Amino acid sequence: MALTALNRTSQALNLFKTARQVASDYNMPAIVSQADYNICYLHFMQGRYTAALDGLAQVRAKMAELEDRWHMALCDLDRTEIYLKLNMHADALELASLATGKATVFMAIANALLGNTTAGKRLFDESRRIFDSSGNSVWLAMIDLYEATVLFSRNRFRKARILSKGAYEVLHGAGLHGKAVLAALLYARSAMKLGDNVKALQYVFRAQSKWHEAATGWVASEVYQVAGEALAATDDKEGALLAYSLGIRELEYLRANIGVDHLRAMFLGDKLSLYESLVTLQVSLARPTREVFDTVERAKSRTLLDQITASVGTVTDPSPGSDVEELQQLREELNWYYRRLSIEEEKGHPVSNANVQQLVQEIQMRELRFRRALRDTPSNSNLPLQSVTPFTTAIIEYFAIDGHFIALVLTDDDVSISKALCSTDELLRIRRLLSFQFSRMSIPQAEHGYTGKEFESTQAHLRELYMAVMQPLEPLIGDCDALVFVPHGLLHHVPLHAAFDGSRYIIDRYTVTYAPSASVFHACISTDARESGRPLIAGLADRRSPWIEHEVRQLGNILPEAQVFLGSAATQSNVLAHAASASIVHIASHSIELSNSSLSLFDIYRLRMSAKLVVLSGCSTGMSNVLPGDELFGFARGFLYSGVPSVVVSLWNVNDLRSADLMVHFYRNLMSGLTKGKSLQQAMTSVRKEAPHPYYWAPFVLVGKPF
Repeated sequence: MALTALNRTSQALNLFKTARQVASDYNMPAIVSQADYNICYLHFMQGRYTAALDGLAQVRAKMAELEDRWHMALCDLDRTEIYLKLNMHADALELASLATGKATVFMAIANALLGNTTAGKRLFDESRRIFDSSGNSVWLAMIDLYEATVLFSRNRFRKARILSKGAYEVLHGAGLHGKAVLAALLYARSAMKLGDNVKALQYVFRAQSKWHEAATGWVASEVYQVAGEALAATDDKEGALLAYSLGIRELEYLRANIGVDHLRAMFLGDKLSLYESLVTLQVSLARPTREVFDTVERAKSRTLLDQITASVGTVTDPSPGSDVEELQQLREELNWYYRRLSIEEEKGHPVSNANVQQLVQEIQMRELRFRRALRDTPSNSNLPLQSVTPFTTAIIEYFAIDGHFIALVLTDDDVSISKALCSTDELLRIRRLLSFQFSRMSIPQAEHGYTGKEFESTQAHLRELYMAVMQPLEPLIGDCDALVFVPHGLLHHVPLHAAFDGSRYIIDRYTVTYAPSASVFHACISTDARESGRPLIAGLADRRSPWIEHEVRQLGNILPEAQVFLGSAATQSNVLAHAASASIVHIASHSIELSNSSLSLFDIYRLRMSAKLVVLSGCSTGMSNVLPGDELFGFARGFLYSGVPSVVVSLWNVNDLRSADLMVHFYRNLMSGLTKGKSLQQAMTSVRKEAPHPYYWAPFVLVGKPF
């Protein structure tokens, strides 16, 4: 504990581990659990949230067995604070209800952010009574700051401005610069919302000056963002451009500290406005289109890109002595010192305090080293356009700013931009109409009673889709014969390849691939061909999908030396045992259900596959949750992460018979030597001859490598 207080974290960690081992050898479970708690606390302080969350959950379970309520409460409190940092408000609320004091404040914040206004107000008042009774003016000011933050999110700007100003004065007077910065920023934002841009700038300047004194990197991105907003409001566009760029750089430092996939995406939940603000400003200032593209790319699926590049070995390994290892170590040390400084501030220690001064010196020294190391470390960004875009292919990357879509079109030698696309509200309307039509078609005909107008109505909506997001791009596509769609937001849920120009569908004119981002597409096409085993085909027919058995038997005849698991043989263990080495993996079942259990996303993440193609021919296998940062969470992501360069999935509940026909055509085309993209294009054309409604032939999309 003494070494922890002296900030000698490596030595403290080693001693905690030694103490744990000794206690374990002498059968002292309480001491073992306390050592584990201290190790988790070190992880928390270093910003290693993944390790801290996992460890604290295990420690709490042990403390419950030992009936150690004190440490149980500490575990709950620490986990609550981590969840709030990661924007996981519901989880924070659940845990905060188990602990008090600070926990009452956290419960108030979580309730308010979840819309439980009355409960949030009551808990804020209760927490004020707790800290007022002990004369803790610092925490009273912090409660004002927290409540002001919630009021701002509820558009109550005048009250937020009053509370944040009072909090700033107390925190600034106490020398608590980190908290004072947050209060100044909130005051500035409230002032801007009320039209007082001069006052807003004054408080931004105060925040900037105090940020450097506070030496806390956690608020740096917010300082730059609010500075950008204030400068833009006063028509200093160039100054705002610089501020937003620096804010994104700081934000990406923070994101790199979070190791688990969905936690990293959740962390970005309230921070993506930085990217949107920068893109909006770049477009309004007519900045070079490549500059706009780079910003959009940085906002899209970066977590998935990191995982894919790591899985194919294109990222520098953090080996001992490497630049990557130095950055990782410096991040952890900085997180540790930031947290220690925050604790000293909460105790009310002024900046003149010897401990505070020592912490500030340690932070400033490490921040200097961190930035030098960062400059010397290679980056994945700013890929040459020629390396991203194959010849005769156009990548169409969508993004949304100010409630409207824009699109960047990349060809092998140029990048162009179109700002003449539809609003996000218009696309939502089109998407709902298409979803209604496809849902109607999924009902058996005997139960539905078709009117004969379904095809005409669907084509009309697909024509609207074409006019909304494709027609303005036609001049930019030129002579390309292949398209890569990089959707954004709602566009992930519509069949862009089936957009109808009045006489032809997009898929009639181009081979079409989808990708989460241009950089992810580049990572997929850069994957080298690997030696792999026999194709794997697994299928489970049921009353909803009786044609699956026919599909599996047909594909078993088409794919040479295929391993076929049908019906009761299509078990999770059989699929997982053979999937890693298979050259092609085809799973035909409803939502990839198998005979004994479903194949989960967690199962897929644990695989390391050599397959060149995975096809999921069941219903809605391509439907994904779209989390902040345009991060898609679904089966396609899982297989891309596991090393597969090409994945075929469905956007809606497919027709069993037509799906089987399409898959037979697809694999026959593939075995004849056509590329994956061409094979799927021609399979759609073949099925459309028998079943012209897009519901039957357009549900499947190819994600990743098209050849």
